Amino acid sequence: RAVHARRRTRRRTMNAVLSTEAPTGPLAIDIEGVVKTFGGVVANRDASLQVPPGEIHALVGENGAGKSTLMRVLSGMYAPDAGRVRVNGKDVTITDVKKLRKYDLSSQ
Repeated sequence: RAVHARRRTRRRTMNAVLSTEAPTGPLAIDIEGVVKTFGGVVANRDASLQVPPGEIHALVGENGAGKSTLMRVLSGMYAPDAGRVRVNGKDVTITDVKKLRKYDLSSQ
């Protein structure tokens, strides 16, 4: 079931379809409780991100918030100190960027 939203502005009309149902099946990306430190500096503390299949999400935050570090953990450039990464419901350990292709992921 979907809710259709319509918003009028002076210049254009925007239409959107908002889903009201939770996705079924495994998440495309499920990062849970990731911790990454560099010496005494904590870059990620209990970081989590869930992306359902077919959705596109943006990771937004201030400089130094740990966005790039979290994406590098997902891409295999960094190994997490704690936590887990799942892709399509499977626990994965991506050790190099080439393995990203196996999971249909891209590092930009």
